Amino acid sequence: MGSSISALLIISVLLTSVIVMFRSNQIGMNLLAEANRTAAEYRAEKLDSAFELTSEVSTLASYNEVDALGCKPLFTGIPRQGEVTGTDPYQCYWFDAPAGLNFQINYVRDFLTEMGRSTANRLSLDYYGVGENVTATNFGSKYIDSLSRFGSLDVTSLTNSTDTNKHHLKVWSFGSNGDYHGKYSVDITHGVAVNLSDFQCVDKFRLKNVGQTSFPVGSMYFSEKIDIFIQLRPANQPETFLKLNKSLNATPGNDEWSFVLPATITENGILQSNDQYEPSILNNNETIQISTKLNNYNKEPGTLIVIWPNGLKTTENFDSLCNN
Repeated sequence: MGSSISALLIISVLLTSVIVMFRSNQIGMNLLAEANRTAAEYRAEKLDSAFELTSEVSTLASYNEVDALGCKPLFTGIPRQGEVTGTDPYQCYWFDAPAGLNFQINYVRDFLTEMGRSTANRLSLDYYGVGENVTATNFGSKYIDSLSRFGSLDVTSLTNSTDTNKHHLKVWSFGSNGDYHGKYSVDITHGVAVNLSDFQCVDKFRLKNVGQTSFPVGSMYFSEKIDIFIQLRPANQPETFLKLNKSLNATPGNDEWSFVLPATITENGILQSNDQYEPSILNNNETIQISTKLNNYNKEPGTLIVIWPNGLKTTENFDSLCNN
């Protein structure tokens, strides 16, 4: 009897040990599986993830706003490009200048060698003082007819320009309208140069998926877990740092951001397909557009910072936001 009880106790201990070992192995396998899953997610989300953040720059309407004569503004330091053709025989530009100023209007034509001495190749630049009318065929008070690839027109302004009366430049081809005279660039040389960035702003940001991981844009990953910050650097003031809230609407409100995954997108002037492979999923080489809106924004330069849930950070500097 005693030996039987001892045998049963030994068997019980052995079974308990087997069960403990089995459960330990099962827990270990579960922990190993969880570790493998975490490692796989880490690799998919971080090691295989990469993004390229760029900006979409728009030109302000004021840069191309025409005056009463149909002429666009010409600013010192910003060349204007145009093309004289049979269907568009002249372009005109307005600019400011004080009375008694000597300056030059420079031009460069879009060809590499000197053209033949033919009226079909002639490019004309006519200057009109304040109050002088500009038409398709009339002459300016100063002009140059050129066959050269580049050159300049020397001008002395006689009258101060005002808010409503400007100096004007017409680019055309005297005596040969209807012919093709090619592309050109003109600029003026007086006063303080203006930066083109003063007439441009970032309308949207572009986030391109250049990694191997795909992201459903309708998931909580996009709607709640991505953090977007704006760092502003106002002149002669401390930097400010602001976290934007994810907007519930397509158009963001104050201190908000929103995004869209468009079906097509324009890159380098070429319309390309974008969200085509798997609709509503940000795949490799596809791009989302991010819009932002800041409260009390005053055209300060700064940086957009995008931080993903996996810790990846992408940044893009800007000179000014359109802040639509």
